[in-house]
Amino acid sequence: MKAIACLTLGFLFGVLGGVWSPAIARDGLYLGLDVGMTIDKDISVSTGGEDDWENTPISGRCDRTVNPDHVQIAPTDCGDEPRPWGPMFESFDGAVGVMTGAVAGYQWKAVRLEAEYFYRTTNVQATAVPTSATYDPRDETQLAFVQDRIDTVSGHHGFVNLYYDVPLSPAWTVYLGAGIGVAAVDVQYSTNWQRSEDPDEIQVFDPSTPEGLALNTKLAGTASYDRSVMQDTLMGYQVLAGVDYRLTDHLSIGLKARWTDLNQFRDEAPYTRLRGHESVAGYPPQPVGYYIATNDIDFFGLTFTTKYAF
Repeated sequence: MKAIACLTLGFLFGVLGGVWSPAIARDGLYLGLDVGMTIDKDISVSTGGEDDWENTPISGRCDRTVNPDHVQIAPTDCGDEPRPWGPMFESFDGAVGVMTGAVAGYQWKAVRLEAEYFYRTTNVQATAVPTSATYDPRDETQLAFVQDRIDTVSGHHGFVNLYYDVPLSPAWTVYLGAGIGVAAVDVQYSTNWQRSEDPDEIQVFDPSTPEGLALNTKLAGTASYDRSVMQDTLMGYQVLAGVDYRLTDHLSIGLKARWTDLNQFRDEAPYTRLRGHESVAGYPPQPVGYYIATNDIDFFGLTFTTKYAF
């Protein structure tokens, strides 16, 4: 898809350059403002981290905070270091957001070189349940509630864009462009795994012994949860197209459309609480947490533009 977009853009530049004459434009510096909307696609997330359990159904058996006396575990069952888990996968629905920005550029005949900054924010407000090919937490009766959530995705973006302008009349101009840049992206993410409050539904320890029943009771109702703003800096590129209408020799208004593609997002955070206690695992206990990673983050944008040429 990326290769096709680049080839198509190159072809259009070539055709336009051969068919139309240079834009009737005011050469020199210009400034502009943008305001409009973004359309974010569905977000695919993989998640994992570290814990002292080998697979989800026995989560907590090797937790030395929960089970300091090594009940129902052999010395070789649990290592001293936290073990990695994951990845598990989930998908969050896309949403519509808002964006605002500013540009500073230089026009030379039909060509414009532009520095652009824009900020966008999207209230995703979507939930999902992480699963893997072999495990779905909803199949466990001991889990009363499992849910991950993305509230917002926002970012500060800086791009350098190159445009080719095509005049349709003295007042109307259409253009195509492409740019490369960097974005500081925030993802407001939360995770919540809640165990059943009924000790009879907890399957971590064998309840046929008093010790096992006591530990299952200890785990009943505990939760592993967190809510954090994950952050990462991403590289990306974009393709743009638009139309301008000249109001005066200096002022123009228009519409601009874009498709922006950023590379993979990844960040990690500690849990607020892990099985009801501090987010530690291993022996001696050490901090642990979880990560989220996305596929490429891409979005469409449509903005109303104003430009002032000096």
